[in-house]
Amino acid sequence: MTLIRTLDPRGQTHWKVDAPAATHHDIISCRDADCADFLAGFVIDCLTDDAMGQARAGYIRHQMNEGEPPARRRYFKESVPMPGVARFWFPPGTRCFRQHRGIVREGIFSVTPGAASPSVLRPLVWRDDMNEELWKLKDLRKREGYE
Repeated sequence: MTLIRTLDPRGQTHWKVDAPAATHHDIISCRDADCADFLAGFVIDCLTDDAMGQARAGYIRHQMNEGEPPARRRYFKESVPMPGVARFWFPPGTRCFRQHRGIVREGIFSVTPGAASPSVLRPLVWRDDMNEELWKLKDLRKREGYE
């Protein structure tokens, strides 16, 4: 029972890591996201029997790279595996067509001891302090006979 009294929520230390989407996440490159399509290459098949498929194939052939500097262009090889299908093969290292989001800034590491106001710590200090606090709790549990 002593342990429960010792762990009163008003006396607990609260550890928190925040990474708000607005400030810590952004669009990242395929390379940074370890995108499977970027690493292995990818294929797009367009059915050219209908207007939508023809428009897609036309976009890939002619308009996709317009205005792009050579370093940003997507290079591809086109083939016709069967009538009515245009296949575009993009080699490894080509940007895919998705937007990848990732963490671009380290999280905010804060600790609130007891009822005090929170303080922001450097990540390694936060980890070490939390680890030390958890060892104290483990030792307390052992002394109280809960382990």
